[in-house]
Amino acid sequence: MNFLAHFYLDRHHPSSFFVVGAATPDLLSIYNSGLRIKASHVDHLSDERRSHVDPMLIEGLERHFHADRVFHSSPLFASETKYFSSVLKAAFPEQDIARKYFVAHIILELLLDKVLIADNPTLLPAYYKHFEALKPFEVVTKGTEEVAKHPLPNYEAFLEKFVDNQYLYHYKEYDHLIYILRRLLRRVGVEKSDYLEDARFQKLMVDFEIRIKECYEQFFTEIRAAE
Repeated sequence: MNFLAHFYLDRHHPSSFFVVGAATPDLLSIYNSGLRIKASHVDHLSDERRSHVDPMLIEGLERHFHADRVFHSSPLFASETKYFSSVLKAAFPEQDIARKYFVAHIILELLLDKVLIADNPTLLPAYYKHFEALKPFEVVTKGTEEVAKHPLPNYEAFLEKFVDNQYLYHYKEYDHLIYILRRLLRRVGVEKSDYLEDARFQKLMVDFEIRIKECYEQFFTEIRAAE
């Protein structure tokens, strides 16, 4: 799951610390691609460190990992990623496309956020409102450092830029989603991705977005049922 899927799941939660906590693992992957917060970091957080972190930030982190576990083990997730992998292979018979399942995984998550934006016009403004409430992010930064057990220089400035640039509004644009996908492919060692610029690939994205729009609520129903 990506930023807005996590928020949509608990969009009525009143705590801004909870909302930002649920976004934090994804935020850190942008801030520093080599730095991760894992579920084990939260599970094994000492009482001393925990005392320096807002409880709702921790709860948001826990919710993130729980939601991801259910989402990625969902039969719907498995069937949809398998579907996109197969149509991707069929659309480019002349190419041996590397990491097709990874591509399908990322495209599903990105398009899910895109669908949520389109179907819920108030979602992005409400999301950014939670971030605005926590400026200048000193408490968020200190809490995140405690959980990550790692200094985060300039993390406050990074969060400010994330909010001020309205980064997630670009999820409405296919070109931006392709840019994200290409960057992630490079991160896992795949440099050859010319097919992303092919009109056939954008057609696959358009069709897959329609497919996701028809079934996406099932993902959230399954996560809530697993609480």
